[in-house]
Amino acid sequence: MATFQPFPRLPFELRARIWALTVEPRPVDISVSAHYLDGRKVLPVSSTPVPAPLQACQESRRELKKYYQRAFSELYGSHGAWRRYVWTNLDLDIISIGNGWYCDIYEPIAPLIQRLQFEGEISSSPFYFSCIKRLLRLFVNAREIYVICKDVLSAWYGALEDHYWPCGEENVWMIDPE
Repeated sequence: MATFQPFPRLPFELRARIWALTVEPRPVDISVSAHYLDGRKVLPVSSTPVPAPLQACQESRRELKKYYQRAFSELYGSHGAWRRYVWTNLDLDIISIGNGWYCDIYEPIAPLIQRLQFEGEISSSPFYFSCIKRLLRLFVNAREIYVICKDVLSAWYGALEDHYWPCGEENVWMIDPE
């Protein structure tokens, strides 16, 4: 009968492959704090935790740094001796920026984002005619865009034709939150 080898005794190549298999797409929330809304400093916030395997041990952290990077520190500016960041895989993770009203703060990192998600209310003409155009101009390298339609889905009829979507219309997903 074969014996089960504890994980640390497996060959390094197998352990490294197992760590790599833990990388999967996930939603990463990056939204604007109330401080920005009050006209104070730009403070993006994220409720997304660090991927658990990154915190498992030194070996996992070393291996998974090949897939994850510290991102969004550019948005925070310099606040003392430390800078905030979010661990993300910009090739796989879906970056959710909330309602997108303050999309200009994402300008330093926007070209790196491949998969974008935002909430929109098309019946709100300022959003539709102003914000969505700025969003699409900033996120030029998005391969997939997910739009959480805050009003009825049918209100978004024709939205694909009204704008140039950097990922192509076939890679835009309109999502009814209900």
